[in-house]
Amino acid sequence: MLRSLLAHSLAALILTAPVEALDTLSVGLDAPIDWDGTGAAIGTLDPEYRSLVNPNAVLIGNAPGELIDFSQRVLAPRELQEGENIASGTLERGGTIAAPTVLRFTTDFTREDLTEALAEILSDLAGGETQAFERKSGDVRGTLIIGDLGARFGVNRFRFYPRNTVHPAPTAAFQNDFLRAFELFVNDGLNLTADGFPVWGAPIAEEAQNTKPVVDIEFDPPRYIRSFRLRSATPIPFEIDEIEIYGTGFLPTATYFSDIFATGLAAWGHIRWVEKAVGDSAQSSLLISTRSGNDDTPFIFYRQRTDKRTDPEIPFSIDDPTEPMRLDEYEQLPLVDDNGVTWSKGSIKDDLENWSPWSPPYPLDEGTSPQGTPIISPSPRHFLQFRVSAQSNDIQSARRLEHISLSYLTPPLADEFVAEIFPLQVEVSTSTSFTYAVRMRMDSPDLLGFDTFAITTPIRVEQVEQVEILDAQGQLVASHAFAQGDTAGGSGLAINAIAEDHFSVRFPRIQADDSLLKIRFRASVLAFSTEFRGQASLSSEPGSFQNATSGNSAALGDEDQPTRSGTTVLSPSVIRSERLIDALELTPNPFTPNGDGINDQVAIAYNILALTKAGTVAVRLYDLSGRPVHTLQQTALSNGRYALTWDGRAADGQLVPPGVYLLGITVSGDQGDDLRAHPLSVAY
Repeated sequence: MLRSLLAHSLAALILTAPVEALDTLSVGLDAPIDWDGTGAAIGTLDPEYRSLVNPNAVLIGNAPGELIDFSQRVLAPRELQEGENIASGTLERGGTIAAPTVLRFTTDFTREDLTEALAEILSDLAGGETQAFERKSGDVRGTLIIGDLGARFGVNRFRFYPRNTVHPAPTAAFQNDFLRAFELFVNDGLNLTADGFPVWGAPIAEEAQNTKPVVDIEFDPPRYIRSFRLRSATPIPFEIDEIEIYGTGFLPTATYFSDIFATGLAAWGHIRWVEKAVGDSAQSSLLISTRSGNDDTPFIFYRQRTDKRTDPEIPFSIDDPTEPMRLDEYEQLPLVDDNGVTWSKGSIKDDLENWSPWSPPYPLDEGTSPQGTPIISPSPRHFLQFRVSAQSNDIQSARRLEHISLSYLTPPLADEFVAEIFPLQVEVSTSTSFTYAVRMRMDSPDLLGFDTFAITTPIRVEQVEQVEILDAQGQLVASHAFAQGDTAGGSGLAINAIAEDHFSVRFPRIQADDSLLKIRFRASVLAFSTEFRGQASLSSEPGSFQNATSGNSAALGDEDQPTRSGTTVLSPSVIRSERLIDALELTPNPFTPNGDGINDQVAIAYNILALTKAGTVAVRLYDLSGRPVHTLQQTALSNGRYALTWDGRAADGQLVPPGVYLLGITVSGDQGDDLRAHPLSVAY
């Protein structure tokens, strides 16, 4: 009867699945999709991004400021050509130029005149005889021209001059109205105040008695510049026809946003890319991140009443108040609604409900490996986007991204896997029996289900003790208690793998909504906070996986509070003890390195605790007088359990005399140091 009931319950959980498909988005060189999204077999949306200069302005495009070159299907920061005037593209990049003192000193110069004159002095178009930036009346001394180039550039030359000098202008013969005294300040875009304004420091160039109509300042070596400030230090009237700034080398920072890929409901797989270094590879890097979402824009656009600025902002469309406002409508504001109310632009906020933040950059060594690295942005979701940030500390060095690929599974395994672990607080470095519970939500059609589940562990798990499957009503469907060394059980339950930092279990495919998987295992934690991350996968689709979300999935004990449930285990005792080394074991002790094949070596095992980053670990042997005998290990290690052996030989390769020695382990961590010593006997 019991066997029949189990078979019936398993049949309810394990259903026939539709054909699954693990797809890949491949972008770049020798890939079907270009960097601008052309060639994608699925829908794409134009990327929206915040302006480089104005955070409350959203623009559309793949390369903000056109600082990325992907014309040859290889993505790279722009390399400036010799003699390229970067000032001419300032306004198009979103940069600015202003003369904040002019209207304060002058009454016959309108703001529109000033705007046109400033825009003209950055233009490299021929002509312009009728217009220049003129300061020929009023208080001339102290006039400021402040420019933000819209990005950081390597600059080797800065030049400015009046009309009829570099460019002949017979109808505007003002070649003698040049700036007779000046100070030039520059800022690299990194040295800023707390509010983000440039810190100018001392002038990079100054002249108290200038006699040259064309002021030409060269920087050798070139320097990075984002902003400049030119100050008049003379009362003599002057004009400026053009300001020219010449760049060189690769841009130090540049960003690329991919199109937003509309995958349909999908679980993300792996990301992999191919990059090449130009120049000194130690001076450049590519930082690649992803984000995922459930609607077509990562921003929320707000409107506000023009006549009542204190009223709450509204994120909905004027034409259809049931729909959110989109960028195109936001850009048309101010608009008047059917009730005669005028609405103007409000704030722009990140949509953190429907879109994830950008992930941390993926590690280079994993992302460029043949298998790539798992995409950590939340899934399943409908939209996926990646970002590439190119950085360099050397004008002649850069990275080129040749190809990037992202895999995804559609339909996904489930709508959601919610996981928790119990207990949530344990003693550090103490063997503990944990229960890990995973509940699956299966609301969408054609979901695939899963048959494998993996859990990360701080050190190798001591034992997988039991696996249980329960249905939505809490009835036991399948269960097996694993003996030490046992890997296979009844009803298709099995231990799939045990590694140093994770383990996985296998079971018949589960597809029924609200099913519960419970895994009991024995392990130790080595830090104040340890996350046991869970990942579901389907063995019939290699490369498919779906991360579990930390939350409340089941009642796992009297102290299991739903509001505190999750996958992170705390061990406050590690702070109280201030230990960095624990569980030191020497086996056998004493040992006999006499070559008879019995106890010829001693096995040394120990735990490293409480490190937030790798610390220097040294394992040394001393005689009883404190004299060093041998250094067995000296390296950087993170939290974990480590093992090595000693064959009884000193540093010179000779067997040590019989007797008692001291094994000492020292750890230099970010919060302090620790030393543990233990006697070790050598006998013959």
